[in-house]
Amino acid sequence: MLNPKVSVRKDILTGSYFLEYHFRGKRRRPRVGSSQEEAEELAVEFRKMLRQGLDPQCEMERTIRKNTAGIIPLKDFFPIFIERHGQYQSSGMQLNYQNYFNNVGRCPDLVSCPLKNISKGMVLEYLHLRQKEGIKAQTAAHEGRFINSMLNRAVEWEYLEMNPITGIKFPHGSKKRDIILTVNQAKALLEELPEMLSNMAELAILTGWRKNNIRLLKIEQLNIPDFGSAEASLVTKGNKSETKPLSENAMAVIRRAIGDRTSGFVFLNKKTGSPYTRSGFNAYDKAVRKLNLTVVDGSKLRFHDLRHACAGFLKNEAGASLDDIRVILGHQSRQTTDRYITYTKQVVGLLNAIPRLR
Repeated sequence: MLNPKVSVRKDILTGSYFLEYHFRGKRRRPRVGSSQEEAEELAVEFRKMLRQGLDPQCEMERTIRKNTAGIIPLKDFFPIFIERHGQYQSSGMQLNYQNYFNNVGRCPDLVSCPLKNISKGMVLEYLHLRQKEGIKAQTAAHEGRFINSMLNRAVEWEYLEMNPITGIKFPHGSKKRDIILTVNQAKALLEELPEMLSNMAELAILTGWRKNNIRLLKIEQLNIPDFGSAEASLVTKGNKSETKPLSENAMAVIRRAIGDRTSGFVFLNKKTGSPYTRSGFNAYDKAVRKLNLTVVDGSKLRFHDLRHACAGFLKNEAGASLDDIRVILGHQSRQTTDRYITYTKQVVGLLNAIPRLR
């Protein structure tokens, strides 16, 4: 930009000045204070930056962030974290972020502390107090990693020069949950659940999909050809778009849930006519308690555990390898994904080998 135009304007209502210019086809109008002389001097600097291909407003904001690096407290940085990162995550992860922050907010010393003054000792003391309240070490570790993630983003976005808690060791949680669900237990659970919730649980066992992928599945996401395997287009963890093949048993569940409908959500709560909410899953918890369904460590069988019950059936009933299971559950590496692109029939065959539950 050889001769960029930067105009000095005055807001009649407030008496303050702003500069007006265009950058990459968009008009910018940053406010620059109440002094006309300073506004004129800043306009000269803006023209220099425009000639260098830089956006003056972004550069000005970057300078302000550097000059105030680390001064912003955690409670004021959280809305920035949500706006620039959180809103692009799944609804479940957004809810987790809000819950984590609500818990951190109960510690005024931590949540009101400037970012640069947060220390490892401060965070570890907070996690220690949380565990004294009765939460599990694994839950405390999640909250600690949430704080660490915010500080990492603050560094990335130049609100902080360095993460003051880098290298912190969070509490060790319990070992990975071992899920053992027999065919008879699975059938008993499906019998005990309300019809539509039973369909959702059955699909979780037959596909290994996550709860939200099932809860919010729409008919429009399904591809059901006249010949060949049916597929579903899902947005999986990390906002990745994936096409998942469906077994014959899984399609039977979906057809049962859809009936003669041609659009909308596959699984509707008959009481509300809408997808199941968190409270709608109370019937699942009630059925689990009634049947005394637990995992190896003695805790109750969660809906998410049905995803891993699928892995157990794939291994024990279908003879699937660990690589097969990683691909089906979405834990695969890129290399493994590429290797399996041409093996859709093999994946469908493994899914079809999961025993019928009805």
